Amino acid sequence: MKIHWDEIERYADIVAKKVLDSHYKFDIIVGIATSGLVPTTLVSKALGIKNVVTISASSYEGYKKGSLKFLNLPRIEYLKGVKNVLLVDDIVATGGTMEAVRNLFKNDFDVLDVKTSSLVVSERVCEKYPDFYGKSILREEDDFIFFPWDKYEGFTE
Repeated sequence: MKIHWDEIERYADIVAKKVLDSHYKFDIIVGIATSGLVPTTLVSKALGIKNVVTISASSYEGYKKGSLKFLNLPRIEYLKGVKNVLLVDDIVATGGTMEAVRNLFKNDFDVLDVKTSSLVVSERVCEKYPDFYGKSILREEDDFIFFPWDKYEGFTE
């Protein structure tokens, strides 16, 4: 299943509107790299939040699900005084990666609250929905959801 740019923009707008409607105030946005970088940019600009950092977390090797790895963490000084964090990713499949990143920030970085968001939720397999999302998509179990940035997957192989 392919997600097109116009849909990405629409889903990012929906996420931003839901965040604004919640009246929740975030100190920082954390983008989950690498696939969450474009959604992070769109959501942060829509919300007017310029305090943005990234974390590299991945549970996929190409298109195969593997074990979760944290590859790059934000520097602790970037999080000094931060109490409310919004995590952003492109998709929440099972919710495992997002929940692990949420727990990392709550437990290891001592933030008060962490809310989660994604452009898309994989309805069939999602066990833990994000707090804010653009679209819930029912897909076949073995059907991969492709974003425009996924076309570059495997170019170096």
